[in-house]
Amino acid sequence: MENKKFSISEILNQTSKSSVLKSFSKSKIGIYKKEIFSECQTDKEKKSLRIKLRRKLDQFLGAYLAANKNKPEELKELQQVWQNYAKQIYEDTKIICDNNSDADKQKLVEKFLQAMEK
Repeated sequence: MENKKFSISEILNQTSKSSVLKSFSKSKIGIYKKEIFSECQTDKEKKSLRIKLRRKLDQFLGAYLAANKNKPEELKELQQVWQNYAKQIYEDTKIICDNNSDADKQKLVEKFLQAMEK
C-alpha cells in the first residue's frame, strides 16, 4: 500500500460533500436587517453591534417579566415600544433569537412574542 498524502483542503472538501455530516437543523440565517450593519466597517464592529442588540433584547425580556407579574399598564407600553423597535431591527419579528440560544431563553422568547402580539 502506498501512503498518499492529501492536503487539508482536499480532506475538508471530501467530508463536506458527505450527507451524513449535513445538519438537519435550520441553516444559519441572519435575524437582523442588513441595513443596520451598513455603518460597520469590520467584522469586529458587526460582532459588537450584535452583542449590543442581544443585550437590548435581554432588557426587553427583563421588562416583560417585571411587567407581566404586576403591571399590565406597563405591558401595553412595552408592546408599543417593542413593535417599533422590532420593525427596525429584525428581518422577521417572529424570529428574534438564533438557533444556538439555550432552551430556556427560546421558551421565554416564545412567551414574550405571544404577549407582544396581543
